[in-house]
Amino acid sequence: MSIKTASKSTNKKYQSRKGELTGTNDREN
Repeated sequence: MSIKTASKSTNKKYQSRKGELTGTNDREN
C-alpha cells in the first residue's frame, strides 16, 4: 500500500477507511 504517496491530509481521512478508499486512492496516485 502506497499510503505514504497520498497527501498527509488525505492520508488522515483515508486512514480511517484504509480498507477501500485508500486502495482506490493508491491506484489513482
